[in-house]
Amino acid sequence: MNRIGIPESEQPALLAYLKRTYRYEDSGIIHRQTGRRIQGRIKQNGYLDFTIRYNSKPYKTYFHRIIWALCHDQLPSQTIDHINGDRQDNRIENLREVSLSENRLNTLLAWEPNKDTGVAGVAVDECGYQSRIHGRNFYFHNPYEAFYWGIACGKRYRAS
Repeated sequence: MNRIGIPESEQPALLAYLKRTYRYEDSGIIHRQTGRRIQGRIKQNGYLDFTIRYNSKPYKTYFHRIIWALCHDQLPSQTIDHINGDRQDNRIENLREVSLSENRLNTLLAWEPNKDTGVAGVAVDECGYQSRIHGRNFYFHNPYEAFYWGIACGKRYRAS
């Protein structure tokens, strides 16, 4: 089964249905073949989703997964990554299929300075200034050193 919830045996039929029903525009927009634009909705996680009606059943999925299927003639088997970090930028040139661990490397963290340290991604406790890097806690003598090593090890922040 894939992320839409369709068994492997039905995937070729689903792909044919998608090709018959929808078309992709270069600007990252999906239209029905009749010409009507698919609006979708923005979920709390920032991605656009909509519901496909296939074999009289509703299936919720993300725009970027359908766009990938329409452009590559196959349903994605892995995670679809938005290269520029903008979850609503669904242009095909901004999408790539990657493993979950590769996708996490491209994560942009929210720039939210810690109220105690004044630095994003750095907390303070009895051991010193703490930065969580690749799932482990590291301690430093000052908050700027902790922030620096977080950035050096791959933490990335988005502008607020």
